[in-house]
This record gives sequence, structure tokens and C-alpha cells, in this order.
Amino acid sequence: MTGTATGPGPAPHPEWVERLRRLHREGFTGCLTVEGPPDARVHLCGGLLVAVRTPAAPGPGTLLVRSGAVSERAWAAAYERGEADGAADGGEVGAVLLELALVRSVLDGVFSLALRPEARSAADEPGAPAPPYALAEGISPGRAWAEAQRRIAFLTARWAPPAELMALRPTATAPADTAPSPAHARLMAGADGRRTPRDLAFLSGREVSGVLADVMWLVDRGLLEIAAEPREGLSRRRPEPAAPASPEAPLAKRLPGADSVRRAPRADAVLSPEAAARLRGRLAGGAGAARGGEGGPT
Repeated sequence: MTGTATGPGPAPHPEWVERLRRLHREGFTGCLTVEGPPDARVHLCGGLLVAVRTPAAPGPGTLLVRSGAVSERAWAAAYERGEADGAADGGEVGAVLLELALVRSVLDGVFSLALRPEARSAADEPGAPAPPYALAEGISPGRAWAEAQRRIAFLTARWAPPAELMALRPTATAPADTAPSPAHARLMAGADGRRTPRDLAFLSGREVSGVLADVMWLVDRGLLEIAAEPREGLSRRRPEPAAPASPEAPLAKRLPGADSVRRAPRADAVLSPEAAARLRGRLAGGAGAARGGEGGPT
């Protein structure tokens, strides 16, 4: 089945969302494979979303390890245990921390897919196993799509459509130790004029939507500036492994389906002159208002 794009910005009901709604009504258990880019494997249980794996957004392992919430060894052990036992409690990771990372991963995965409204084909795989760690109580596709649209609306109203913001390549204008918070400091340290917000999300272990909001918040305050053109030496991300590789604790296993999720959003994309002009106008006109508030979509 193939959908049809209706113009710039997220389509109201992309084909893959309509497929998810139908699978929800049918109480489907298995996997919906979405062909992009970005590619994705969306896992459902009883019609509810329990996991989303896509190179467009960090998975739970990246959210936990890259943010410093857990060590690579703890996540590797938890992943191995979950793969063996199916319903392990996360061990050193902790059940609550793991559940929060899983929820964040599902919602951010849907948000990231919503930024690419072009036509896709999608195939469902009844009975396909979920990753070793997936939500015990899933999220309805309608709720996940509504949350994605809420985040898109927030970013669009305050700065610009997030699909355009995703092409930005910020550069720090001040040392990272001058940042207002540790989270902002990590973004400033990673902003080298080559990394996009998606790259920074993987680097810092945060959701793409939150990184987009914080990047623009820092641009408003003059702590980041936007590179007009990408610098030399940019490389594409590879599909995410079960946990970041470590010389001390190499991982031979990858997330189920990771090898089949190959195509990522273009890493060499830049804003069109028209989009850049619109964004400059928004920043010039809205910087004063933005300085009056804090934070981004939650």
C-alpha cells in the first residue's frame, strides 16, 4: 500500500499512520515495517505500540547510556538478560528508568517519522517478535500521533516547522562551561557546524524533539549560531546497535531488525534559501518573545 504526500510539512494522516490505526482496531500483534527514509520497525502488541526502532531517533539504549543514566555494562547486561528471559526487570538499569526510556523512545520515534510525509509503502508482519525490551503496556497509535502533532505545532509556532529545523547545523559561540545547564552544555560541546539536531540527539542521549527546542533556545540567546553550509568530513550514522560499542565490553549482538533498517535521513541536507530566509525572519522577530520563556515540548 502506498500513500500520497499532500505538500510540505507533516501530512494529516500519512499512509503508515492509517495502517497503524487499522492494526490498532484489529488488535494486531507483530511488526509494521515502514520503508522511508527513514526506515522503521514499529512493534505492536494487541494493537498498541510497544517499540519503535528507526535511525531517525535514539532507541532506549542510547537514551540511557549516552545521557549517563546507566553504564554501558549495565545496559549490555540488561539487554542480554531481556533477550534470554523475555520479561526481565532491567537488573541494574531499574524497571522504572527502563520504562521511561521505552516510552520516550516510542513517542520520539513517531515524532521523527512524522517529519517525513513523503509516500511510503509499509508491510505488516503478524507475530514478529518485539525487541528484548518493549513496553509492557503499550501506547495507542492515536495518542502517539497526537503527541507528535503537539510537538510539531509547538516548534512551528515558536520557530519554524521542525522538518526545516532538522537541516540546521549549529555551532557554539561560547565555551560549553558558560551554558545555563549541563544538558545545554552537552549540546554546545557537540555543536561543531557539522552535526544536525538528530546527530546531537544521538550524541547526548535525548529525544530529537527536545534537542530541537533546546538548540533553537540557545540560538535565540546567542550561544549557538547556525552554519550556512555543512563543514567537510560529515559522515552518515549507521543503524543503532543494542548499546554503544566499548573496547572493554564489546557487544556482538544488535537489536533485532537493526540490520534491516538501513536508510537514514540525508546527512548532507541544508536549508533551502527560502526556508533559511523564513527562519531568519522568525528568529529576528521572535527572539525577544522567546527570551521571556524557558523550555520546549514535553
